[in-house]
Amino acid sequence: MGIYISCNVLGLTSLVQDDMGVGQHFEDIAGQIDYISPFIYPSSFGDGFLGFPKAAEHPAEIVAAAMKGGIGRIGGTGARIRPWLQDFSTKVKYEAPQVRAQIDAAEQNGAVGWMLWNFGNEYTAAALKGQ
Repeated sequence: MGIYISCNVLGLTSLVQDDMGVGQHFEDIAGQIDYISPFIYPSSFGDGFLGFPKAAEHPAEIVAAAMKGGIGRIGGTGARIRPWLQDFSTKVKYEAPQVRAQIDAAEQNGAVGWMLWNFGNEYTAAALKGQ
């Protein structure tokens, strides 16, 4: 039809084998769309995730793990991953270094673009290249 289809999913769905009770089977969704966009917000990953006492303090590692998990699961579907990344503070203050670390981790682990999310639409320009 000449259009691209994208779908947002929870960030953890790229790493778990079940649907987490919300009906989001990563592979099934990827098989039907062009872009899958997991919400990879490190603050939404529980303390102890990947062995980190406070997962939100490790934005690059969380994004890299979620991207690697997703890339490994989309296989021959033709879908590409364009994640949502965190540009807001909750458990940990996120400033330019934390936001940039996520962007770099996404780009280094197979992302085809990325999107930032901030509830108040106040984004960290200093985290962007050329700023």
